[in-house]
Amino acid sequence: MNRSRVRALVVTAAMSLATIGVGVAVPATAAWAAGLSTNQGTYSFVCSGGASRSIGTLSGAQPGETVTFTSPELGALLDGHANSAGQVGLIWQCNPNEAGTTWHVNAAGSTSGRTTTFTVNGTSSGTTPTSAPPTTARAPRYIVGTLGPSWNMSHPTLYVSYGGAHRYLGNIVQGISNWNNANANVTLVRWPGVPYRIHIYVLDSPQPNGTLIGLTVHAPGMGQIYTSAVITLYQGQMDGKSDFRRTKTATHELGHALGLPDEVSADANSIMRKGETPSFNTPRSYDIDRVRSLYS
Repeated sequence: MNRSRVRALVVTAAMSLATIGVGVAVPATAAWAAGLSTNQGTYSFVCSGGASRSIGTLSGAQPGETVTFTSPELGALLDGHANSAGQVGLIWQCNPNEAGTTWHVNAAGSTSGRTTTFTVNGTSSGTTPTSAPPTTARAPRYIVGTLGPSWNMSHPTLYVSYGGAHRYLGNIVQGISNWNNANANVTLVRWPGVPYRIHIYVLDSPQPNGTLIGLTVHAPGMGQIYTSAVITLYQGQMDGKSDFRRTKTATHELGHALGLPDEVSADANSIMRKGETPSFNTPRSYDIDRVRSLYS
């Protein structure tokens, strides 16, 4: 199953990846002692693509605890963090070709042990899917920027924030998971808010930039040590790509943020290869070894 599609269970307090798991303001009198529950057992959601949207609220969590979400159809979803009233906002996104799909979701409080389940039924908006199926056509160039140095850390934890309209949130989230699952001596996590710093900032741009799908630019510090990175995803190119290719792009750009350059060899088995056919969208052993060498 293609898990690169956006399946975000997050909270919308502000337009950044920092909002994932940050509680929406609700009355402080909301009860949480009885166990987890959602305001509906089954949600109907129009699969129109684009940005994720609110579907409801989960209640009954212990204030401040992490709530994990899983689905047998999708695997692990984004965690949420209960606010002071024990509530977590739920957000979902699906593409037009997923209309008619039912997702079963399990929620569990990591501290309280409370659980609940709910379902999301994807419905049709009557629109034509904008995401093309995977193709073997060669991709345009992905990236220019300052590449080569690394973050001045051993086994770093880098915080990622997504600004703008979160148009490709699911692809970025899957790209983060792709690198974390690679065990490459680096961990990418959502920005938890102040006082922590943002290392990698992701944003969408409606403005075209030639044939670029994504652009990663670093702010180097002394001795070419990275201090921050900005990933821009260009809608003009991204919207016309399959969800598989968008996740490939997200993983590719995050590879640049970690310090990997484009791989120019036409024979390289690498997520950083330019113009490759989309036969995979996860880091290869070649990429993993290169990142490990930067952060040993």
